[in-house]
Amino acid sequence: MWNYVVDPLIIYWNQREWKAFPKDIQNAILEAAQEAGRFETALSRAGLDGDKSLKILKDEFNYTMEVPDPIAFMESKGMEIHRPRALSTTSGFRRSGPRSTRRPRPT
Repeated sequence: MWNYVVDPLIIYWNQREWKAFPKDIQNAILEAAQEAGRFETALSRAGLDGDKSLKILKDEFNYTMEVPDPIAFMESKGMEIHRPRALSTTSGFRRSGPRSTRRPRPT
């Protein structure tokens, strides 16, 4: 597991069909899509961003995670977690090139 989340949530209509919907229906669809996106983003990040996503789930959606701290849970089951190094404060990106020439430790 790594501290990076990609959770695509795509809602699509072609433009002709979209324009055929009355404005109130378009607004309802957009609002539901934004709400679904906020829920899914919070769900996928829960336990990885402090309490921020857990609070969103509880306060906005009345949802409580069964495993609120997935990192601690996996560590309690014996998984070794490697936390990422801090990013450079000047660029926000890691330098390109080889990451490491060290060999992985035997298990």
